[in-house]
Amino acid sequence: MASDDDLGVGKNILKSKTFWANLLSAVVFGYSLFFGKIVDPVLLAQFMVFYFFFLNAILRAVTNEPITWG
Repeated sequence: MASDDDLGVGKNILKSKTFWANLLSAVVFGYSLFFGKIVDPVLLAQFMVFYFFFLNAILRAVTNEPITWG
C-alpha cells in the first residue's frame, strides 16, 4: 500500500511507454476489426490476450517508475 510520502512520485501517464503501446495496439486491433479481414472472433480474442500479456510484461521489465494520473 502506498504511503502519503509516495504521492506525486512517478511520471505522468502521457509519458508512459506502456500507456502509448497499449493505446496504439487497441487502435490497430479496432481498425482491423472494422476495416480489415474477417477473423474468427475466438482466435482474435486468444491472440489479443497473449499479445497484451507479453507486451505489458516486456514493457514492465524495462520500466522502473510508477505512473501518476495527474
